[in-house]
Amino acid sequence: MQEKLLFKILKRVEKPGRYTGGEPGTIIKKFSPDKTRVVLVYPDLYDVGMSYFGFQIIYHILNKSDDIIAERAYAPWIDFEKELRKKGLYLFSLETRTPIRDFDIVGFNLSYELTYTNILNLLELSGISIFSKHRRDDEPIIVAGGAGAFNPEPLAPFIDIFFIGDAEESVVDFIKTIGKLKRQQVKRKDIFRELVSKYSNLYIPALYKLSREDDQGYMVPIPIAEDVPEKIKASKTPTLKPFYYPESPILPIVEISQDRLTFEVMRGCTRGCRFCMAGFIYRPVRERSHRDIMNQVTKVYENTGHGEISLLSLSSSDYTGLHPLIQELYPLLAQKKLSLSLPSLRLESFSDLIARALQETRKSGITFAPEAGSERLRRVVNKYFSDDEILRDVEIALSYRWRVLKLYFMIGLPSETYDDLEAIYTLLEHILKAGKGKLTLNVTISNFIPKPFTPFQWERQNPPEELQAKIDYIKPMLRKLKKVKIMTRNPYYSLLEGVISRGDRRIADIIYEAWKQGARFDSWKECFSWEKWETAFTRVGIKPSKYLEERDTNRTLPWEVIDAGISKNFLFAEREKAFKGEISRDCREGCIGCGVCNKQIKMVYDNEKKVTITKGEPPKLETKEKDEEHVYRIRFSRDKRYSFYSHFDITKLLYFALRRSGLKLSYSKGFSQKPKISFGFPLPFGCTSEAEYADIYLLEECKDIEKILNKYLPDGLKVIESVEIEKGSPSVYSSVKGFIYVINFEGKVPEKVRRKLTDILSRHNFSIERTYTKKKGTKIINARKFLGDVKIEDNSIHIELRVDGGRTLRMDELLDMLNIKIEDVDIHRKEVLFLNNR
Repeated sequence: MQEKLLFKILKRVEKPGRYTGGEPGTIIKKFSPDKTRVVLVYPDLYDVGMSYFGFQIIYHILNKSDDIIAERAYAPWIDFEKELRKKGLYLFSLETRTPIRDFDIVGFNLSYELTYTNILNLLELSGISIFSKHRRDDEPIIVAGGAGAFNPEPLAPFIDIFFIGDAEESVVDFIKTIGKLKRQQVKRKDIFRELVSKYSNLYIPALYKLSREDDQGYMVPIPIAEDVPEKIKASKTPTLKPFYYPESPILPIVEISQDRLTFEVMRGCTRGCRFCMAGFIYRPVRERSHRDIMNQVTKVYENTGHGEISLLSLSSSDYTGLHPLIQELYPLLAQKKLSLSLPSLRLESFSDLIARALQETRKSGITFAPEAGSERLRRVVNKYFSDDEILRDVEIALSYRWRVLKLYFMIGLPSETYDDLEAIYTLLEHILKAGKGKLTLNVTISNFIPKPFTPFQWERQNPPEELQAKIDYIKPMLRKLKKVKIMTRNPYYSLLEGVISRGDRRIADIIYEAWKQGARFDSWKECFSWEKWETAFTRVGIKPSKYLEERDTNRTLPWEVIDAGISKNFLFAEREKAFKGEISRDCREGCIGCGVCNKQIKMVYDNEKKVTITKGEPPKLETKEKDEEHVYRIRFSRDKRYSFYSHFDITKLLYFALRRSGLKLSYSKGFSQKPKISFGFPLPFGCTSEAEYADIYLLEECKDIEKILNKYLPDGLKVIESVEIEKGSPSVYSSVKGFIYVINFEGKVPEKVRRKLTDILSRHNFSIERTYTKKKGTKIINARKFLGDVKIEDNSIHIELRVDGGRTLRMDELLDMLNIKIEDVDIHRKEVLFLNNR
């Protein structure tokens, strides 16, 4: 793609940093015709996709191979899509801006059903045939993996190959095989036959036909030939090797939904919650050595400087090496002021060590997931703890001075009654009473959706009107409780998720028709339209209620072409136990016969768990007298790529660089401790600069700040100079009296712009209406008082913008005054004018 054209487009869209690439940790390889090119596509916004850790794992594993070039792409937001269509441009990768259609393989992640219309949209934006049967031999092979691939049927007409299960062991060989066959110009249908003979975890829809196997009329796939497997066995990685995890992960510059360093401590869960698909398909538990994790944390921090760490698993509390790991992590957390997050932590595993580690820099809310308000219904779903145990855990949280608790409940669960809904109110009331007025409760109420490969896969799903009635029943009740915030989910989201997750291949027609109606970003409130989906169901002639019905346990289900390793008899037995209110034990306490473990795959524990005490005090840290603080004012520049990032984004990059630098930093106080930096006026959007300033605070003298920081800043950001200023000097922000900007035109400065500027300068007052986004109001201001010296040249305008009372003229206001479109000019900050010359 032409860079000049891209930059014009980026000036017109929201958060253009989503599309520029160039983040720290990005891997860019030189094109070679003998290498296989694959683009990994996350079918949602960059903000969401960059929060998904599995994407980083696959990206780095593939790029470790010299024979593979792996790049990334994400779903463009509505405004950027509109620009691509208007200009007739294809969607491109972030690394090299190569059109998606030019790659050998396009790999989609299927993590959420409500992103499926985005997949169709991405294919079309890339110039790739939407239906697999229409694709030519010169088009990319479309691969999909992730949790959604365990029921591939709703996307089967659009995807060439579904990669089922863990990817770490075979994905490199799989990608190389496809690349080799494509270079040999093997036809697509022959590539499919070659792959299915070599790999047991690939579901290739073209090799299956459909059969109506049951009275309810659901379509199930059956092989078209004897050499095509009846069932596809999900791959499972036996051990989680250090090699799989990136030591220099990609660091997003723009703000994303989960902006932290993620470290997987184990995969799988043994708790057996009967509604949880992930808890069954990712069995068995495979723990990593806590020493491997500690080594990875140390290296990743050195390579990124990120200040937030999260330990990832389905149940952090069950990780055998948790306390030894925290024991070793603690000095790093304390000395570097890092924040630690432990999602899915059960409070019974708390200790002084964990509490101190979590409280050292930032204390987030503690999460409880009772799922049901009554003990009876918790037994049904296999959540085996009592109200008394929950209240005991609340007491533990209070003793460690936690004041915010998050609680998750479900409505619409099998056998639920209105008594169970009232039990949610009663439980929350008891928790608040135990909190003695000190607690705030953030309560999320989700809608139960039966999922494949769970004991509840056969159950009826509550339709939207029933779910809404339950929401309307419980919400007013909970609002009577003080300091309780309630969040519920749109029942029509759940309807679609349920229909798709348990759908057969005919649901593909619904997805396609909904996309044609304009459905996309269906998980986003501002984009979701039930009317579009309702039209799709009507046109295809399918009632969504059909897919919410209870399923016959004696019939074949559409997703049973996949073997997730879980015995169907086991799932059925668990279903029967659920309705008897019987609890199944954690399989760490003894095998319960689910069918997953065998000679090749079994549970793996941290084998160094006995190296350190299980619970204990944090290690003692050396204390020193407070060092003298030194303040350095740095001047830095931004090139064009970094002109599309916000002031907050650039601040984040400087934080990362300072943490990595090894400089002795002074930190802010309070809830979120960060390196102390004081910034000047933010650079206007879309502008380059050679004059941005910040004051940084060190606990040592340093004469080589430019050299040190530039080593850790990305290309495009550069510290030009630094000077030590006296401590207590006015901040860089309050020291500024003006700016010199250069507005560059592609050709000569338009005559109408010259005349307009001359007219404005001839006046003492030029009033404009200033809009305040946050305050949502307007005010008439005199723009003329902010204009200083102006010099008009053939192709540019040099203009001084003054600061008056801590305010200045915004660049968008100046351009509007002169009737200039931002995409028609390049703007550069040449100089900052200081009071007293500094």
